[in-house]
Amino acid sequence: MAHSHTHQHHGLVHSHDHHHGPAGDWTENTAEWYAEKFGDWPSQALLLQHLELAEDATLVDVGCGTGAFLRLAKERHPAVTAIGVDGTKAMLALARAQTDTDAVRLVDADAGALPLDDASADVVVFLNTLHHVHDPKAAMCEAARVLRPGGRVYVGTDEDVYDMSGWTNGRVRDLLTAGGLRRIRQTSAHEGDVVLNLLYGHKRG
Repeated sequence: MAHSHTHQHHGLVHSHDHHHGPAGDWTENTAEWYAEKFGDWPSQALLLQHLELAEDATLVDVGCGTGAFLRLAKERHPAVTAIGVDGTKAMLALARAQTDTDAVRLVDADAGALPLDDASADVVVFLNTLHHVHDPKAAMCEAARVLRPGGRVYVGTDEDVYDMSGWTNGRVRDLLTAGGLRRIRQTSAHEGDVVLNLLYGHKRG
């Protein structure tokens, strides 16, 4: 369903002009629509297969939505510490309803002010999220702050999301660099018609 809307909630601006959400703000109904349509979207598995997670890693999903990616991560890596952050209450309500909150920590917070300690995470991911954030540079700097030395930030974005939002791999690369990440790499993966663009960078050890 194509649409265009913009709203801000807890510092996260949701500006849609693509099929990843129905028209209108993120209400309970639109969040449920999104969860039903994209709850098991292939991008989640495509990203996960690239993360190289250690079994005792701490994984942070910024803009976790309904928590589907973190549930998949816990299913495949049960010992991982999984933390989801989102500023959209309707999404977090669904995430809490669908997720074992003893296994996954869910936090209502702005991407530019993560309520996490310095050097407390091994991997931070933005999956089809960064283009929604009010201040992407601040969000990237926060992601780098919470990483341990040698940790990694991954930004995964569907090709059609790039097409509709006007984002590019070059813009993501610039943000990773602005956040102080190094050894930036770029790749892609696909399943059926879904193509995931993936860039990632390392925090200096």
